Amino acid sequence: MKKYKIILNPTSSRGKSLDHIPTIKAFMEKNNLSYDLELTSAPMHAIELAKQAHSQGYTYIIAAGGDGTSNEVLNGVLQANQNSEHQAIFGILPTGSGNDMAFGVGVRTGIDDALEVLLAQKTQPFDVGFVRGGDYPQGRYFGNGLGVGFDAIVGFEAAKLKFSGFAGYLVAALKTIILVKPALLKLEYDNQEIESRFLMISVMNGQRAGGGFMLTPNAETNDGEFSICIANEMKRLTQLSVIPKFISGEHVNHAKVNIKNAKKVIITALDGTIPSHIDGETVCTAGQKLEIEILPHAVQILQSFPSQE
Repeated sequence: MKKYKIILNPTSSRGKSLDHIPTIKAFMEKNNLSYDLELTSAPMHAIELAKQAHSQGYTYIIAAGGDGTSNEVLNGVLQANQNSEHQAIFGILPTGSGNDMAFGVGVRTGIDDALEVLLAQKTQPFDVGFVRGGDYPQGRYFGNGLGVGFDAIVGFEAAKLKFSGFAGYLVAALKTIILVKPALLKLEYDNQEIESRFLMISVMNGQRAGGGFMLTPNAETNDGEFSICIANEMKRLTQLSVIPKFISGEHVNHAKVNIKNAKKVIITALDGTIPSHIDGETVCTAGQKLEIEILPHAVQILQSFPSQE
């Protein structure tokens, strides 16, 4: 029998994730799905719970929470799948505030629709990013994207607010315009090398970050390469005018923004440091060098398809 392990973060969406437990249990029992649900109790706990679930033979290991929870469960699944005949399948119930990783694979916010994806059991290969540097010299996986500069600082500022979701990221973005001074960086991707002051570099597997900023609207999660959103230095008033374009995806035509594709990316600070995040989780607040590569089709993921949306 195929078994589901649901790993739920009770602090996701300022604790609102807990409200979904009765709905999840009722759905799983109504459809006679074999499952266990366990709550995380601390940062990084979801990684260990996912590895434990793998050792116990669960077919599907599901992250119930936001992007941080999804990142931890993904890391646990990938670590456990290595050198194992049993290859667990990863899935997401988006009960957090951003839910960008779920968006990238067509699982939209709304617990009822997300549970139907679990029931359908349709999977696709899912590319995964891997970064070395900052607080993770040994490396860490990510599913949606890595952000450097403006992108990262917006996430740090949003975490300080008393409210969450896209509105929180938008307020944090406006605040970050005042705070951020573009850093002098060296960007290497595949056979290209650029030294410049960049406002932001987002190395994306998915399309969206911050719960509503369509950084790389044409990215695909199983094409074997990153889509990189490169925003060059620009005046504060220009930044203010560009923010709505990042929401709609129209920034791809802006003179100060470039979208590139690559399999490997290296970002080095030439002055100052690099603040960075992966899937909304801090990689470093003051790193010097990040080495990032794509791992094509690293895991199977429960995915929604156009016919289901």
